[in-house]
Amino acid sequence: MKLTTSQKHILDAVVLQANKSALELSRELGLREHAVRRGISSLLDQGVFLRRSIWVDPHALGLNLHILQLELPLKSMIHRGAFLEQLVSLEESCAVAELGGEGLFEVRILSSGREHLDTIFQSLAESSPAPFRIRACMTVLEQDYSGTSEPGTKRASGHSLHFGGLPLGTARCALDEKDHDILSALANQRYLSFQEVSRALKLPAATLTYRIGKLEKAGVIKGHYYVMDPTVFKEMPIALHIRSRVLTCKERRTLMDYCRAHPRISLINFLFGEQSVEIYTLVQDQKEVRAVIADLSLNFGEVLESPQMVPQISFYKYTLYPFTSYRKVQGIFAGL
Repeated sequence: MKLTTSQKHILDAVVLQANKSALELSRELGLREHAVRRGISSLLDQGVFLRRSIWVDPHALGLNLHILQLELPLKSMIHRGAFLEQLVSLEESCAVAELGGEGLFEVRILSSGREHLDTIFQSLAESSPAPFRIRACMTVLEQDYSGTSEPGTKRASGHSLHFGGLPLGTARCALDEKDHDILSALANQRYLSFQEVSRALKLPAATLTYRIGKLEKAGVIKGHYYVMDPTVFKEMPIALHIRSRVLTCKERRTLMDYCRAHPRISLINFLFGEQSVEIYTLVQDQKEVRAVIADLSLNFGEVLESPQMVPQISFYKYTLYPFTSYRKVQGIFAGL
């Protein structure tokens, strides 16, 4: 798909600033307000934007994000569909992807600690249609999301969303049922305005605005963004798993800033459980992946080594707020 120059500028400006008004964006971009509105509408009509969403920081709720790699043996692949259904239906799973290679899956899990994680493992083992192997279990200490851009262009805005890890048990905000409903709606339903959410939840607009402001101030909502479909640009997501030595805070910031500015990198995770980082790229062919690896080696060869390419064949679930049920327990959720 080819975009006009103004569409490229609008795409780059709004993807991580979905809460900004067309007037605010028009001042940023030096365009007329109606041109910004028309540009966003055309990106929605063309399927570049799937929906508007919020980024929920799990650390603000006292939760940790874990990346699990689960392997289903080849002899058990007849149970693949049932196994995927189990992973998707898991209350604490926020993403489920099939990786390169037969029988390998990546699941992102939210937990409140080691005991809760053990409970999740036990539940998976007991209800699994076939035995599986846990190849890796890593905790995300810190991450930076810098969105995506149209191929061949650099990000003009430089805007990014940054999420820093916190120690366990340091929830900044206790949710009630209305907060839970708001987060579920904003993170998972297709919406284009707060008015739509207000009508769907039967909440007065003023109440909704107040509660969203409270959640933003507490750091639960870290940003608003448009969910994009990379296949529109014939792109495929590739995860780079790269070993690292123990990085200082300064080295992490330097690497984060570099990835944030790189036109092919959209997400970086600093992981605990093995010294490594996970970098997500959106590319059109293997040549572009090798170019990204070469860029990283040239600039960070002293701290990063042995990059492993992991194609994300397909996604079966993706949400930044996975919980569908609500019961208040110590300010968070039942079972958490």
